[in-house]
Amino acid sequence: MGLALRLFISPQKFFQLWNNLPLRWLLIVGILYWAGAFILTGSYSSGLKILELGFSAGIVYLLAEQRKYLSTALVGAGISLFAIGLALLGYGAPRLVQAEIEGVTFGNPISFGIPAAFILLYSIVDDGKWLFLQNSAFSRRLVGGTAFIFLLLSTSRGSWAVACVGVFIMLLFSKIRMKMRILMSLMFMCVFLFSLLLTEKGATINKWFDKATDSERSLAEKTTGRFDMWILFPKVLKDSPILGFGPGSGPKVYATYSISDPNVHFKPGVELAWHSLYLHVGVETGLIGLILLTGFLATLMSKGLVHRRVTGEVGPLLGLLCFMTIGLSVSAFDPLSGLFLGMALLGNTRGARVRRQNGWRTRPQGVKTDSRTNYSAYQVVKP
Repeated sequence: MGLALRLFISPQKFFQLWNNLPLRWLLIVGILYWAGAFILTGSYSSGLKILELGFSAGIVYLLAEQRKYLSTALVGAGISLFAIGLALLGYGAPRLVQAEIEGVTFGNPISFGIPAAFILLYSIVDDGKWLFLQNSAFSRRLVGGTAFIFLLLSTSRGSWAVACVGVFIMLLFSKIRMKMRILMSLMFMCVFLFSLLLTEKGATINKWFDKATDSERSLAEKTTGRFDMWILFPKVLKDSPILGFGPGSGPKVYATYSISDPNVHFKPGVELAWHSLYLHVGVETGLIGLILLTGFLATLMSKGLVHRRVTGEVGPLLGLLCFMTIGLSVSAFDPLSGLFLGMALLGNTRGARVRRQNGWRTRPQGVKTDSRTNYSAYQVVKP
């Protein structure tokens, strides 16, 4: 609906989506993938999530044309997240953000944890400017601290991993001044963590943390069956290496191969989605799909690095690497992962605009000038 409204209001700006090469290919491949899954399985919903991923990323890209629009939307998403968390907090069964009412379970740990990690990371990176928090350190810490609490309460180990990777990326690529602010924010997070562990909710958090770190548990138990899927993957890829088994076939492939492999103990014979973006793509589209995915991610990586060099912003690079981390735990074909991917698509899109806004003139690489400039390719000629 959001994309349709944008098309109705401003068709010309809507088709700016087409100017972003990675996003263009994401939408094209997504439509072809969904069509192939529909033809092979006869199910309309099979493969539909890749379109949700593409549309979610596209909405982020369009909103970023005006930073205040994107910030407003992300803050609204954060408010919704906090409201849902508060509503479910009183139940806490079997996890703190899940509720079981009359035999029906509401809430999903990773579906709650991923947006919590997103709000946490983007309240810190680049001084919180992506959430319009750059003018208030108190607001950044309040929003980040609240998101951090709900991230812990989600007990989603995949979301915890995304947050840890995100913090590492911020410390690695941010400037010295920004690193000090990030460390200050992390100190506040530690205070929140210790305070939370002293409450009755802390026992549940410790329980799920121990499940991921207990030396007496096998890797299959620690990863909830994901390790079994990685064990199975080489055999599956060997049987259909080039084109894979076709879009939408992943669950049936797992059921077929898992029941015949004695090393697989996680629900053998049951149709399950592959719990990894890379496994999912490899099983259903083979080496061709993996090569295309690698090229897509490499392009975004290059754009993110250029964006950081030109503007100093780490946000797009952070979005890409967090999306890649999500792909280790789930298929990442969902709107929530699209938030991170949408941020990654912003890499190198604002460089020329920023230069124009700051009065920078485009010059060939290495051209000398007798006036000071912010562009690294210029060389200042001393009299």
